[in-house]
Amino acid sequence: MHKHLVVSLLLAATTAGCQVKPGDYRIYRLAFNEVSGSCSDDLVDDMRHTHSDTTFVPSLIAVYAADTDTYFLEDGARSLVGERDGNGYTFVNTEVWNDKWGMEEGQARMFESTRTVEEVWDLDLKGKGLSGRFTVDSVTACSGTEDDCVAVGYKARSCSSVVEVFGSVVDDIDIEYVLAGGGLPDDGGDT
Repeated sequence: MHKHLVVSLLLAATTAGCQVKPGDYRIYRLAFNEVSGSCSDDLVDDMRHTHSDTTFVPSLIAVYAADTDTYFLEDGARSLVGERDGNGYTFVNTEVWNDKWGMEEGQARMFESTRTVEEVWDLDLKGKGLSGRFTVDSVTACSGTEDDCVAVGYKARSCSSVVEVFGSVVDDIDIEYVLAGGGLPDDGGDT
């Protein structure tokens, strides 16, 4: 009888340790590895430049719970809202830019542009470990001519990037370090 109780308590403690609870936060040291990335206007047949790399990009994030249903991922620059399903955590950010262009901006005609970027973090937190994927999809549309759209930096294109994420809880680190800029690396791209 005691054996079953001990096993049940151990299982409950192990399961509870995988969840971020309200009032708690965890800081993770991450390694990023891009699995795939492409844009609709990439030159598929252009083999003049190829690149291969086996290094990972490091970063820090904090994951915390506002209440039992609301979770946040913070990277030092912003917070993304998310939700939990067991050990799985999903955080989503969608940004949309809508612009109208015309004579005031030096254009010969009126036209509109839209850029939408969606970021999705699908993470699995087990014990002190973290694994998952970070995806970024962006779509740029423009109703003007190709020359108009290129002139204002809104050439029609669609890009997608999938990055593997691996990490572990960092003990004895203050969240102020993460908030002060220890967060995500700058991708420097147009995705």
